Amino acid sequence: MTSTTTPIRYVGALLILAVGAIHAYEAPTYLSLETYVGVLFIAAAVGSLVVALALLRIDDLRVWGLGALISISCFAGFVLARTTGLPAGFKETQWSTIGVISLIVESAFVLVAIAARGVIAPRIGRRPATGSYA
Repeated sequence: MTSTTTPIRYVGALLILAVGAIHAYEAPTYLSLETYVGVLFIAAAVGSLVVALALLRIDDLRVWGLGALISISCFAGFVLARTTGLPAGFKETQWSTIGVISLIVESAFVLVAIAARGVIAPRIGRRPATGSYA
């Protein structure tokens, strides 16, 4: 874990913030359609904000993992709601523009998280040198 913010972390923070913003914007609509779906939208928005703020502070695989989990869950929820349907008979038929944009942003976050893992992972388990071998 480090506190230096790298460009890839800025990109990740912006993408996950976009995921959260989309879900926050859509939450009131879904609260009126099916309460539990609206609550899930609010949870996604809050979780996305937490991840975005954390990415600006630390390099941690757990933060990237939480962001990926949120993104993948939102993506899966969108697709399931339009194919098999969700519990309580909730099923949508339209693939709205904002929904498709959300799918793109969620996918982009996951790709950036995978790329960041390649940058962060080599640092895990390394301890700084404490002495010389002379």
